[in-house]
Amino acid sequence: MKSPIALPRVFVYGLATNAVWEFVQCVVFYDMWGWSISRAALWMAGATLADGVLVLGIVALASRLLGGYYVWPPKARGWAVLILIGFMVGIAVEWVAQIFQWWKYGPLMPLITLFGYTLGVTPLLQMALLPGLSAHLAALNAKQSSLD
Repeated sequence: MKSPIALPRVFVYGLATNAVWEFVQCVVFYDMWGWSISRAALWMAGATLADGVLVLGIVALASRLLGGYYVWPPKARGWAVLILIGFMVGIAVEWVAQIFQWWKYGPLMPLITLFGYTLGVTPLLQMALLPGLSAHLAALNAKQSSLD
């Protein structure tokens, strides 16, 4: 990455994009309706924070593998690597969540089965798409800030 402040910006945009995604996704695709408001809010805050850390790790790894030029902002090769790493991270997180039964999918969740585990499609898309989007938005913000 070109700037030492790039990763903090990515983290902030990772938190923001994942917060929006989590709230929309959980209302539609997860079975949380029996939870108390405080339990759901705490769970959502924790999930958003974890997602922000995952975004940061995915972007940092892609930058390390490709060099910052391809990731800050994402070029075609950067997008491809970010999507691939994000998808693999999404699979790993979903597998762990299934093993520990952290959450249950609602009836509207689109599902796929990989290696004997039924995984939600929207969380896989979340981890595949939001790291690149966060890096892109952070780069735009950095460029705008330098023009001010």
